[in-house]
Amino acid sequence: MKIFDYQKLYRPSPSFLRYLDTNPHVYSFLVGLAFEGKNRRGKNRWSMQGVIEVARWESPVREVKSEFKISHNHRRMMAIKMMAEHPSLAGFFTIREDKAHKPPVANW
Repeated sequence: MKIFDYQKLYRPSPSFLRYLDTNPHVYSFLVGLAFEGKNRRGKNRWSMQGVIEVARWESPVREVKSEFKISHNHRRMMAIKMMAEHPSLAGFFTIREDKAHKPPVANW
């Protein structure tokens, strides 16, 4: 397994930072669920989508001013942020390449 520097991977977009400012309770709740999955349920790996689905179905947590209970739009960056802030979660989530923000390749 490769060891990643999640601090370097954490490059939040302005929309993600706005999301965190508006919905800090959602992020905190998802962190708690990730730790519960790891520590109490014995999971070695989990997907952020799985964490979000559990939160949607098993909790009353909702986003502020949104028609959605919990959006999945920022799941990649949430996983990276969690692993950067909580070293015991490092490697818990699989992070795929961010194709949307990949720098262009020069075509010589």
